[in-house]
Amino acid sequence: MLVDFPDRNDGFLTFAPTVIANIEDLDAMGVIQPGSRVVYRQLYSGPEKQIDSFVNELQELPAEVRIQRIENIGQQLGRTLDRSNRYFSLASLVTIIIAAIAAMISARRFAIRHIFNCSLMKIFGATQGFVLSALIGQLLLMTLLATTVGVGVGWMIQYILVDLLKGIIDSDLPGPSLQPIWIALLTSSCLIVGTVAPYLQQLRVSQPIRVLRNDLRPDYKSSFFINAVAIFALVFFLSILFADFSLVSTIIIGLFLVGLSLFCLGALMVKCCSFFENQIGIGWKLGLKNISKRRGESILHLVVFGLSFMALMVLTETRSDLINSWKQSLSEETPNHFFFNIQGSQLDGIADFLSPRIGQAVKFTPLIRGRLLEVNSGSNQGTDSGRMIEREANITWYAQLPDNNSIAAGEWWGKEGESIQAVSVDEGVAESLNIGVGDQLIFNAAGMDLEVTVTSLRRIKWESFQPNFIFVLSPMVARELPQSFITSVNIPDGNKQVVDEFLSRYPTVTSIDLNSALNQIKTILNKASLAVQYMFLLALLAGALTLVATIFASADQRRYESALLHTIGAKRSKIFQSIATEFFAIGIGAGLTAAIGAVFISGFLSTQIFELNYSPNILVLTGGLIFGAICIGCVGMLAVREAVYAPPLLTLRDP
Repeated sequence: MLVDFPDRNDGFLTFAPTVIANIEDLDAMGVIQPGSRVVYRQLYSGPEKQIDSFVNELQELPAEVRIQRIENIGQQLGRTLDRSNRYFSLASLVTIIIAAIAAMISARRFAIRHIFNCSLMKIFGATQGFVLSALIGQLLLMTLLATTVGVGVGWMIQYILVDLLKGIIDSDLPGPSLQPIWIALLTSSCLIVGTVAPYLQQLRVSQPIRVLRNDLRPDYKSSFFINAVAIFALVFFLSILFADFSLVSTIIIGLFLVGLSLFCLGALMVKCCSFFENQIGIGWKLGLKNISKRRGESILHLVVFGLSFMALMVLTETRSDLINSWKQSLSEETPNHFFFNIQGSQLDGIADFLSPRIGQAVKFTPLIRGRLLEVNSGSNQGTDSGRMIEREANITWYAQLPDNNSIAAGEWWGKEGESIQAVSVDEGVAESLNIGVGDQLIFNAAGMDLEVTVTSLRRIKWESFQPNFIFVLSPMVARELPQSFITSVNIPDGNKQVVDEFLSRYPTVTSIDLNSALNQIKTILNKASLAVQYMFLLALLAGALTLVATIFASADQRRYESALLHTIGAKRSKIFQSIATEFFAIGIGAGLTAAIGAVFISGFLSTQIFELNYSPNILVLTGGLIFGAICIGCVGMLAVREAVYAPPLLTLRDP
């Protein structure tokens, strides 16, 4: 007894009763007769590079031979895998961008802290080459150390995930390869080159006289060059790493526009703070005064926090939309039985039998057997319809557009369908056959040639498990053609006897149980959802680390100022109030701009990249704004807490 058939396709006609036999016994069984439809499949497995090389070698194949990759194994499963892979790319992209932001902030602090040492080394005779080589040596050691730690942590996380997925993945996964190590090393190297190299140039050319002048600030006259080099290196690396230009370009352009908006908002906030600082109490006044006094640093923090928040909000919204779409595609009401070969005289009886027993209305869809003979484009040039003319296909007709279809081009015929000879085509097939609105198609059905005009192209939700068709004819063309009917219904697990009663009453109707298909797809969706959740958590962790690194990178001066205020008699509560005011104000401004930017970028990604319907997630946007502002304020206070409670003399000795 065959219990399960895990490598079947997800088309509903492939879930008919299956028999597995030895290929050597086929002749003796006599199951293949003249007129039988036989398809031969050969499965191959191996490393991706070997599979790609093998496919590339298959240059010229007969027209009837088709190569099918795992990403297009079926409309439901293939789209799920494609969306999952794109989300993994998005999460990886967001993580790298956040890491780049953290690296830029850390490089800035690195430069500030080493200006004194580099200038002092030159006073004692060190050359620029020696200083540069010493700094490069430090960075190389840090790069190797960070890569080693990152690879080790990644290795541990992989084994943790595999252990958590034991109940879902029945087979053993292959062991990790060396490829992630090279990717990690390349990633960290590109980030360091793009973010640290410009600061190394500043340290190399720093003048020893600056030590005597006590001028230890980095030279920002070349800030445009620094940012240009960092952005160019990042975009170039991401374009090579991710073979998805639309995704990378969307994120980069979105970050640039939001960053520009944050810069303008930061400049406006500095002016507003200088206006309000005389209207409120001393603690709030000190906080707002710090924002206006450290104008450049405040704007930098606003941009960094805003970009990080926006990236995480986009990732969160996309994750929610993706998982919700998977859940909706396989809800409790998803049809789990198909009945076809229904004749017109049986429609009323079948509806009366099923409706009261399953508690839902039964909808019937016409099913016509036909063959596409010819495609004539507007230029009167014929188009080869390839495999579409090799055998008969299922065709239907509708007066109204089904709920799981949407118009991608052209217009639906509506009431005019009763008076025009028209056809609507799936947009994917139309693209492959070079069919456009206005072209003429010729079908053969019931022994008659039918010439129809393409009036629309449809986008079909194949994952809905409703009867879907590539070609839909207008009622005028197909209403009178010989046809049978098909229906899909959801029969609860407790009413399985309904199927037996139905088939005993209508023995000519063919039934297909889709529960095996649904269970298979639900298993894959559960795996994809779990993987998406873990990728999101890793990106969220990267964002949290960036937040902490950014705040602590500017904590030195605040510690010194807090100790100075404490020395002249300021209360600890007022010091904390000033710090909280500064960081909360920056956090609110960054979060508000990030939320607005996330709406536009998430909407574009959902509709254009992931092909999902989008509506702003108010909970994610408002929660991200509030949570981000609170985190920035709390981490900012923690960064200077030690200096506030420590004796001021200890802090002032080592500013």
